[in-house]
Amino acid sequence: MPMKKRIYAYCSHIRVFQSNKVLSTAYCKQFPGLSWISDFIDLAKDKDRSVITGDICLKKIINKEIKASDVIVIADLDSQLAKSLVSMGSKPGIVLCYESPLFAEKFYENAVDFCADYRAGILFNGIIEDYLPGKPNYYPNHYPSFSNDEIPADIIPWEERNELVMIVSNKYYRNPFHLKSILNPKDFEAWVRGKFKISSCSVKRYAMKNQLHDRRLEAIDYFCKKSLLDLYGPNWDNLNNLPLRWRTRLKNNIKKLSPIPCIDKKRSISNYKFSICFENAIYPGYLTEKIIDCFVAGVIPIYLGDPNVEKIIPRDIFIDMRDYNSWEDLHFKMKSIGKVEGENMIKSARQFLGSELGQSFTYYSHAKKIFDLISQ
Repeated sequence: MPMKKRIYAYCSHIRVFQSNKVLSTAYCKQFPGLSWISDFIDLAKDKDRSVITGDICLKKIINKEIKASDVIVIADLDSQLAKSLVSMGSKPGIVLCYESPLFAEKFYENAVDFCADYRAGILFNGIIEDYLPGKPNYYPNHYPSFSNDEIPADIIPWEERNELVMIVSNKYYRNPFHLKSILNPKDFEAWVRGKFKISSCSVKRYAMKNQLHDRRLEAIDYFCKKSLLDLYGPNWDNLNNLPLRWRTRLKNNIKKLSPIPCIDKKRSISNYKFSICFENAIYPGYLTEKIIDCFVAGVIPIYLGDPNVEKIIPRDIFIDMRDYNSWEDLHFKMKSIGKVEGENMIKSARQFLGSELGQSFTYYSHAKKIFDLISQ
């Protein structure tokens, strides 16, 4: 009797990741950390297996085109599509998390219950240590960030580089106050909860207390006034999503910087000596593509985020913002780094990328890890 053909269903609550759109390599390149799916599809094809998105899979099961029992679920966070497929008889394969607790608090809060049926998971280390200690086949997320063919053969000479770059979208961790908020009880309640960091979820309270959106805005304010910063990113043409104090403080700075969206992040930052790359929040293991992108591009990252970053990233290849008490101290450090030290840091970062640990951040390594775990 021939073996049943396995179907992997990638389930995300994000609509732009549905309708089989992520099956396109070109489409995935638009989103940080998503390009691993293309490598996963290739691995599946080699074993005569197929990949579809959860919404398409659900329709095919309802229309009796495929059997639910032939489907293995890949759940991105606590996707409702994943829940529906499992309830219909699909096999819960693996849980993935690429989002901070600032914006995925429900998943973090309910991680124990949601992950109970899944045999494997790739999550940020804080979730595993706090909620799933000792659970087998659950591994820290080395955020998929690059492919080896993206690394330029040569680095741009130090003296030909601009000083400082920052690529970040204009977003804030809580709703700002507007006069119309008073007229809408839900909006007013949301503002109060965000303003005073009120939440029934302990991990969300922790994340709000340790959010880094304000530190990013501080950096923009300081380095713009020093005429050192180039800023890229979407949605800076409207500051109404920011609190009033930041709208007032940054209004003239943003006009001066005239930020535009960045089409190719790694190529854009490669022309600079330094790049500010702060995470959304400080949380154990929450280390995303931001710092790895800098190593690939050949720029020195100024990093703040994962409190255990030095366990993964050698301290001599990045600037740790925790070492500096003020923006003035950081600025002095930047000025002290000359051509020899700067280019040596960049070369050492390239060596890190080529190491076994550095390679764990490649799209292929991430895809292979997921494939191996759900193929057991």
